Amino acid sequence: MEGAILGGCGNTTGTAANTGNCSGQVAPQANTISGGNHNRAQDIDTSITGGCNNLTGAGTVPTSGCEPSSQAILGGEGNNAIGDESSVTGGLTNSTTDTGLLSTVLGGKNHVTIDSCQTIPATNNC
Repeated sequence: MEGAILGGCGNTTGTAANTGNCSGQVAPQANTISGGNHNRAQDIDTSITGGCNNLTGAGTVPTSGCEPSSQAILGGEGNNAIGDESSVTGGLTNSTTDTGLLSTVLGGKNHVTIDSCQTIPATNNC
């Protein structure tokens, strides 16, 4: 069974071959927005997987009203993004809590954010 491709250029799934030439791409071709609200992917070969008022490439970041949730999970297994505007980028059984607003878990296993603006593993705080 073959997979699915949401956007881009020259992509393949499974054992398929693609000899497409993507060198003639101009912005905003080959972009993907797979979720979220008021997002804009306007540079070549870029993607936004969730959230609100995000921008890829140069330009003015959208400023439309956002719902307070806007969570995103990019991969992994058993992850849960609960905190408003929070994300889990991968790993196993990671979570942002309802008090972990604006927080992210970058990966690993069994990590939980408990404070706003928290990053796990700790790289910075806002």
